[in-house]
Amino acid sequence: MGQGIYSQVLSGRLGRTALFIAATTYGDTGMVAQVVTRVRAVHARARNGAGRSRLSRGRSGA
Repeated sequence: MGQGIYSQVLSGRLGRTALFIAATTYGDTGMVAQVVTRVRAVHARARNGAGRSRLSRGRSGA
């Protein structure tokens, strides 16, 4: 696995986390509801194992 892919994944996660913090800190209630709904959907997929990248599962891909 290349270092570039790892950096891209972390960069994407950092950006999404920053958006969540900014929206929940400074956004109106509509924006907060939108980002919270998105995060809950992502977490639900993660709990079910759907949408997991090879990076998040480890090298084996299992």
